[in-house]
Amino acid sequence: MSGILGYLNGLWQQVQSYWNGLSRREQQLCMVGSAAIIVWIIWQGILNPLAERQLAAERKLVASQKLLLSIQEQASEIVNLRQGQPDKTRYLVLPLDQMVNRTARDFDLRITGVRSVRDSLQVDLDTVGFDRLLEWLVNLEQQGGVEIRELEVEAAEKPGQVNVNALRIQRAFSES
Repeated sequence: MSGILGYLNGLWQQVQSYWNGLSRREQQLCMVGSAAIIVWIIWQGILNPLAERQLAAERKLVASQKLLLSIQEQASEIVNLRQGQPDKTRYLVLPLDQMVNRTARDFDLRITGVRSVRDSLQVDLDTVGFDRLLEWLVNLEQQGGVEIRELEVEAAEKPGQVNVNALRIQRAFSES
């Protein structure tokens, strides 16, 4: 043990004599460089990993909140289905064209044109995701009392997207 202390004491003496041999300017330069190295070590060893962990935790929180929202929506749907039929009066008070526009806005669909054809509506849509289109149509049937009389779609260039070539709808209680 005393051998190690003697070695360290000799090493310390060498460092001190080397330090005293440096000019004042070289000593200042060494201090600034040492301070910069210490700051870099603290940044890389402590602060950067903490920031990365915080970012990962925030991402996890956002994902968990989205999952919670999805689960709450599904729970609400389950409760509505257990209580009976979906609320078909939600949009029945609106004229057909207003109901179509409002529900399309709720589903982030872009309607490019609506034409009245006898007692039905011909609806033109921008390119849309197939799943989103089906959700919207199911919503129209369940909550708006609408029948789909004609639907013609074709695949768009982007996977999962469709072009709606023909969509004709009417109120379920109307006769065509």
